[in-house]
Amino acid sequence: MFGRSKPTQLAQATVVLSTEINNGHTKGAYGHPTHRFDLVLDVYPEHQPPFRAETHEWFSSLYSPNVGDHVTVRCDPATKEVEFVIEGDIRFDMELMEKTKKAKAREERQRLLGGEPGSR
Repeated sequence: MFGRSKPTQLAQATVVLSTEINNGHTKGAYGHPTHRFDLVLDVYPEHQPPFRAETHEWFSSLYSPNVGDHVTVRCDPATKEVEFVIEGDIRFDMELMEKTKKAKAREERQRLLGGEPGSR
């Protein structure tokens, strides 16, 4: 938005509440429909007092944050604005999940090709 800066400070957070908002609007990511989730997080920025904040993010219902999960966020402690960092988190990053799945399939194929007939 105009006049607003995005949160830039990386911090750890704990999910306090994760509510799926199934209002009929979905997005697609790697074959998984995604839904909006309202999240309440306890945020622990370095060298700043912890705070509680709310954010709204899109996740697959199958791969969404649960209460008690420890996650990485970008935050602005002054405004208590928080953004979930999905990139690089194998639990939520659909692109990373897909790449990892394909790499494991390639490794398994190579392992089987190198094996003796009749072995698994």
